[in-house]
Amino acid sequence: QQPSGLPSPKSRVYRRIGGAETSIRENTDEADALSSIKVFHFQPQGETMAKGYTLIYWGGIPGRGEFVRLAFEYAGQAYKETNGGKTVASYCANLDKSGWPPHFAPPILQLPCGRSISQTGNILNYLAPKLGLAGPKPSGGATQEENDDEFEVQRAQINQLVLTALDLNNEAHDVHHPVAVGLYYKDQVPEAKRRAIEFRRSRIPKFLGIFELALKGNPDGGSDGYLFGKQTTTADLAVFHVLCGLQHAFPRRMGALATDPQFDLIWKLKDRVAKEENIAKYLVSSRRIAFGDGIFRHYPELDDEDALDLTLPGLVGTRPNILIVKKHNDERVSNAFHDILRHLRTNYSEATLYLESSDTLSQHDCEVFTRVNSPKINLIITLGGDGTILHASSLFRESSVPPVLSFSLGTLGFLLPFHIDTFPRALEDVFQGRSTILPRMRLSCQLRHADGQKASGHGAEEYQLMNEVTLHRGRCPHLTIIDAFVDGQHLTEAVADGLIVSTPTGSTAYSLSSGGPIITVFPTRHTPRNLFAKSKGTSIDPRAFPVQSDIPNVDQSEE
Repeated sequence: QQPSGLPSPKSRVYRRIGGAETSIRENTDEADALSSIKVFHFQPQGETMAKGYTLIYWGGIPGRGEFVRLAFEYAGQAYKETNGGKTVASYCANLDKSGWPPHFAPPILQLPCGRSISQTGNILNYLAPKLGLAGPKPSGGATQEENDDEFEVQRAQINQLVLTALDLNNEAHDVHHPVAVGLYYKDQVPEAKRRAIEFRRSRIPKFLGIFELALKGNPDGGSDGYLFGKQTTTADLAVFHVLCGLQHAFPRRMGALATDPQFDLIWKLKDRVAKEENIAKYLVSSRRIAFGDGIFRHYPELDDEDALDLTLPGLVGTRPNILIVKKHNDERVSNAFHDILRHLRTNYSEATLYLESSDTLSQHDCEVFTRVNSPKINLIITLGGDGTILHASSLFRESSVPPVLSFSLGTLGFLLPFHIDTFPRALEDVFQGRSTILPRMRLSCQLRHADGQKASGHGAEEYQLMNEVTLHRGRCPHLTIIDAFVDGQHLTEAVADGLIVSTPTGSTAYSLSSGGPIITVFPTRHTPRNLFAKSKGTSIDPRAFPVQSDIPNVDQSEE
């Protein structure tokens, strides 16, 4: 099927003459069976056009054909290009037209001998030695046969990097068409958004890391941006094109990676190739097709670095730090703890296990967890009830909480999605990256004086709390008069024992028992009188206030 954006049936033929491109013929024959063919003749100055290479590919998009174009352009090799949709289609799965073996899809390259080959990696591997893009020919062998064998290995190694770049190219396409290539993008947007998260977060850095490693491992020219030796190969050109495409499709993500020092050599390669004489001329010529509706498409929603990522990264291939938090003095919890410990040591021996206290560390061979000196925790496993999760959250009251895998072994289990009998499958899903995250809000609490200045001393730290913040009268026997403000706006005057500000997670606990709402973040007072009851003909609607609000000052009468 011919993609959108192809040229109209009126086509032009271009020839490069003395560094400029001039239209020398305009074909307007509507009856021509090859209508809508657009043929480019690139002829280096001083050469005569002979029967040579013809690239057959879709018009209007860089696509996979761009890998072949870059090879020709870098080498200054004369070539023609045919872009007509009917012509391209006629070469696919048609032995009468293309000869044996059949071509599945473009790009297709017609050779000077009259035969044709396809598949991008195959074409580049064929052209590499002919265009001087296969690296230097070895000469250190005892015989010519040894040199030839070494050259074949060298070609295979370069093509290995080319094929890796093409894998990244294909994955970039599958981001916006994750379900089926026959569907429109609009028919698979939710799936595309989910695919884009993993692609941006994991796949792009992983591929770039391989190329960075290849550059670091090249002692001859890696520091100058050469993947093999110290001359440009098809691998350099392939990586260059993919980087250009990714910068078009994912400008925000690639902009962030461009400042990451672990990928310095990658960007040196890109800048170097762009400055090569023939490539620099090609990039500003009309032969260079702009990115658009091809493989690398820019959809802002697929490059949203601020989008909430609900997929938990897998732990396979890493050395994760796992903290186990358990309920104490419970035989059932103790038995489950030993089962999980044995399972982790047997199946995930690369993990480092941490326990909260040192009481039983000697017999379990675990590390001691402290908030100050422990390394970053990748996963928390809780064994107990809801209180165990709240306790685990409190261990990270001054920082974000790592993902929590909770197993129900307590009195209550509102927050516990996994039964202890399913722990092998649950752990496997986490390590394989098949788990999703259920984010939960935490409140930031900080003590301030009446003038707004931060309080100091013991207990004046800023805390991150999972359930609620409670302002209480303490040991004073009298009710407290509290003026509550939200973002500087006076909310209410409460005469009560205290005030609760609850998260949606904690809303079903003490806040609900005091008559507070469920889900909405809103202050509730400790009093038999409902804060939401009508008073003087008015009522308070918690929806009228923003969910994320600072409470800068709460005035309280003297105790």
